[in-house]
Amino acid sequence: MSVTGVISNISRCSVNDGPGVRTVVYFKGCNLRCKWCHNPESISFQRELAYFPQKCILCGRCVMMCPKVHIIENNLVKLKRECCTACGKCADECPANALELIGKEMSVDEVFTEVLKDRHFFNESGGGVTFSGGECLLQADFSASLAERFKKEGIHTAVETSAFCLWSNIEKMLPFTDLFFTDLKIANSEKHRSYTSAGNELIIENIRRLSSKNKNIIVRIPVIPNVNDSAEDFDALGEVIKTFDSGIHHIELLKYNNLAKPKYDAISADYTNFAAFPQHEKQMKAFAEKITDITGVKCIF
Repeated sequence: MSVTGVISNISRCSVNDGPGVRTVVYFKGCNLRCKWCHNPESISFQRELAYFPQKCILCGRCVMMCPKVHIIENNLVKLKRECCTACGKCADECPANALELIGKEMSVDEVFTEVLKDRHFFNESGGGVTFSGGECLLQADFSASLAERFKKEGIHTAVETSAFCLWSNIEKMLPFTDLFFTDLKIANSEKHRSYTSAGNELIIENIRRLSSKNKNIIVRIPVIPNVNDSAEDFDALGEVIKTFDSGIHHIELLKYNNLAKPKYDAISADYTNFAAFPQHEKQMKAFAEKITDITGVKCIF
């Protein structure tokens, strides 16, 4: 039996997830619950229905297809999610794509064939494929089988991971991954737990072990206002990074933004807004310089 994976989306023409123009495969399912997550539709391992009211033309087809779940009130479609089985029939009937079933079981061949349509862009730009999520390393057998296929075709592979997984899952990817992006969010484990639902000991140990394998690793720090953006937070993050080995290529700070709110609304999930605006360039520059000074590793933003 061929191995399959659960995919939430395949996104084309990314320029922020590795070198060149990239196609990003978003895996569904994550074992962290970061309160600032930008891909909330990828957290659950289960299929789920998303509704985008700005696209809705109020044609009523969803109501006719599934009246137990869909009703129209005050010129809006409302979903009784407790009744929804995520069969996707309403999304298939929606002419405006206001409904979307997120989560599809796919084979290695199916994902490989879809991504390979972009090979011309990879060749022209030095790009490739990036596995993201959710947490792609929670589907390690599928990820490794897929990455192996791409490597055999000479396509650059990158993995974006929280590193909150078994080390054996990471090991499966080592022979087939050209670039790892690993998140390091908060240095203090209890504080990390309060914002992500888990401590950070396993994450730090996995990054430390990965960095000793002479892999090409970029450590990413999402900078969240009033969560991990104090001088003390960055001092502590720098001290943790100092314990990593020579495999760290550079460190990247990610500015906060609240652009993910519509995704939360689409799946009826609670959204936490940490700030109205991203950090100023001057502030980010100061953070980057501090991390570089502490670690001796280049830090960019």
